[in-house]
Amino acid sequence: LWTGICGGLASDPLMTPLLVGLGLDELSVNPASVPVVKNAIRNITYAECREIAAAALAAATLDVQEMSRELTKKFAPEILELTD
Repeated sequence: LWTGICGGLASDPLMTPLLVGLGLDELSVNPASVPVVKNAIRNITYAECREIAAAALAAATLDVQEMSRELTKKFAPEILELTD
């Protein structure tokens, strides 16, 4: 089953690893975000994305964005540089 997402969440490079780890097939982002999201995808492995997604699904907190930031910092800190 094909799954995609569009809008602000898809355009957020900090959420990219989580969305990829959840198995989304397509991220529809605004044109200005394409290079940053593309770089985010290139800088982290699928296995790391799956680990981030598993942690998010197991979390008891609603602050998934902050958790995603912390896990991204652990696995692919260069993605954080893209967002600064």
